[in-house]
Amino acid sequence: MKKNNYLEEFIINDVLSMSEQDLDQLLSDSGVDPDRAAESLKKRISDVSLRYRKAQFSEIKEALAASRIDEDKSQENILDDVKKSGKSAKDYLIDLIVSGRAPQGLTLAFREGQEITESEAIGIIDDLKSLGYVKDDGSETNN
Repeated sequence: MKKNNYLEEFIINDVLSMSEQDLDQLLSDSGVDPDRAAESLKKRISDVSLRYRKAQFSEIKEALAASRIDEDKSQENILDDVKKSGKSAKDYLIDLIVSGRAPQGLTLAFREGQEITESEAIGIIDDLKSLGYVKDDGSETNN
């Protein structure tokens, strides 16, 4: 709707406030088949809705791809930090916990008697990094 187009706004509001019978009569008086007009309107709305949903899906897909790239870079940075320390990811994480540089009360639980995997340790370090307990360069903060 154009700015300051009150006539257009008035007509739209008038049409929207009509009963179905009044609208059918108006269309018929204008030489338009009400059923055909309704089908045409449904198709146009459906087309617009489909384009909107496709555009939304594309945006979500792009955002997801970008977040995966960020996650991959974060994982690479953590692996670099762990390698620089000369320890395994599990040992690096254990050092963070034992030295008190991880959040108080953080414990690691064994699942079904199995130790935490390297990949799980990297994920936990990544989470600690996201929370600000581990800086990007691998050093720890005192949160």
